[in-house]
Amino acid sequence: MPETLDRPIPEAEDWGAVRFLTRELERTEQVVASIAQWDLAVRLFRAVERQRFFENEPTDFDRANHKALLHVLIGLGQQHELRIKQFSDEELARFGINRANLAAYIRDLEDTFFLWHVPDFEPARTAKLEQAIFGADT
Repeated sequence: MPETLDRPIPEAEDWGAVRFLTRELERTEQVVASIAQWDLAVRLFRAVERQRFFENEPTDFDRANHKALLHVLIGLGQQHELRIKQFSDEELARFGINRANLAAYIRDLEDTFFLWHVPDFEPARTAKLEQAIFGADT
């Protein structure tokens, strides 16, 4: 039987494992870099929010941008939550990422969205819901 060039080379297999691990590290670092950029965007968003919503009276343009950017930031944060599922807590900890902290960060953005952009219930509807939930008038 003639020899082929396709036979396995043991040394190459060893290096293949190293290449696999370095690709995994690169992928982790890409996720980490993406989360770091997202964090920077959230911090900038919060700075503009403070200036436009708390130090001044927001315009309709401010409100529309605030709402749209919250959608984007929440969605990106949720994508990060999905992406880090493939990594162990130990791997993430090496890069200073904690799942619970990321989740809380996203929930904070969601709370902000509901605070500013979800209309309140009518008082009669609120009383009915409180009755159904708590079982007594509040």
